[in-house]
Amino acid sequence: MTTSGTNTFSLSRDDIINSAALETGDLALGDTLDDTTLAQYNLRLNSWVKSLMAEGAKLWAMELATLFLVPGQAQYALGGSAHCTTNYVRTTLSADAAASASTVSLTSYAGMTAGDNIGILLDSGTLYWTTISGTPGSTTTLAVALTGAASAGAQVFTYTTAISRPQRIDPDSAYWRSTALQDTPVAMISRTEYAQLATKSTRGKIVQAYYDPQLGTGQLSLWPTPDSAGDVLCFWYERLLEDFNDGIDTPDFAIEWGEALILGLAHRMAPSAGLTLAERQDLERRAALALDKAEGYDRENVGVFFQPDMR
Repeated sequence: MTTSGTNTFSLSRDDIINSAALETGDLALGDTLDDTTLAQYNLRLNSWVKSLMAEGAKLWAMELATLFLVPGQAQYALGGSAHCTTNYVRTTLSADAAASASTVSLTSYAGMTAGDNIGILLDSGTLYWTTISGTPGSTTTLAVALTGAASAGAQVFTYTTAISRPQRIDPDSAYWRSTALQDTPVAMISRTEYAQLATKSTRGKIVQAYYDPQLGTGQLSLWPTPDSAGDVLCFWYERLLEDFNDGIDTPDFAIEWGEALILGLAHRMAPSAGLTLAERQDLERRAALALDKAEGYDRENVGVFFQPDMR
């Protein structure tokens, strides 16, 4: 006996919907759902996926973000105007760049692409942001010329895509990284704790941060305010799970969640499908069991330690 040698099985949106409709009796084998019923199943599927985010972080939806800092700035709009990304390139200038220069010389340009955001640490101590115009190289063209001079050895950061609004920030994961690439933990505090800080404009090395997710963009508040644009703040955050839009879309879930998605959707559609109370109760039991197994899988395989909060 031989095995397949593959482990690439996946489900599409329509696979989930059709399997759920078979459970509810809205679909018979070999048939196709009409557009109205399909749309209703899709609505309930997306609605349920969004509600699952309220139950806590999914391991695969946790990402490490890097926020580029502005000296003296306490608040940053994550998913908005803040320069914050999950993947960036760090290099330096290989030669001095004069104020109003439209090209800069880079020590390395590996990993950079045309149109990337580029931040250059000016002699004034601020990061100047623009985008890369054309193909990057040892001499790279800027979309908008520098507004100040920058010396050889000055730090340069580039990234392609900013993060969307974080749903949550892991309270134990934040740290600021110095220009010497040394990491120091940052404590995530509550709204009340941040509100009670006396002087929010104090400059220094970040020791505390408060995150308010809001609706459109998240608001991250830092204390003290950064004193160096060469430092960055890093944190793990829970990103929003992606929508189901088309029939071929695959779930933004680990494949181990497949059965839970199918039975959970079927359970939510059972009342409108006309199932009897006994049938709905059986489907509810099976859906709850599948969800429990999926959530049990979605846990870090590490020990748990308890200690008092000494702040």
